Amino acid sequence: MKLLSLLAAMCMLVCAPAIAFAKSPATTKSISKEALILKEVDTLVSLMTDGPADQDGEPEIVYAPSGPSPDDAIVLITIGSWHGGNGSRQFLAAFSKTDSEDWSPNWPVHPYALSALIQIGHDEGEWDFEADKISIDSDNIITVSGHSWGPNDAHCCPSVSKTLKVKYSDFSLTLLSH
Repeated sequence: MKLLSLLAAMCMLVCAPAIAFAKSPATTKSISKEALILKEVDTLVSLMTDGPADQDGEPEIVYAPSGPSPDDAIVLITIGSWHGGNGSRQFLAAFSKTDSEDWSPNWPVHPYALSALIQIGHDEGEWDFEADKISIDSDNIITVSGHSWGPNDAHCCPSVSKTLKVKYSDFSLTLLSH
């Protein structure tokens, strides 16, 4: 029993400073906004997956210059291995900065909240598009550059250049061209 008490005391000595550090306001402010957004992206992907599907590659983040809230982020997300195969789907997700500074300490804090989601790419059927890059202009028009499959292209290698336009406004994403 003394050994168990000793181990519990040692755990408290080691863990208490780490817990206090993790909860301190100074450490939460030092986390980059990209890291906070990527944490929300991971949560979103875990809700969208069919089980075997998972995030494929690093999400690309751009910031809306004139979004409904400051620091709004648009993220290109690729989820691959649907149904355990090699199929993939792509989405644009808009995350808006929340005003969580004055929240009760007992509330869960999500510095960014999902404000819009649209599917833009799929490697079969009518969504025959694979996005490579996103950019956003001063009017919040998102340009999504990528490729479609030509008639003789293998599944791995779409070769036809294609561009989509998506508008971000009022916490929504609207496909302008396809």
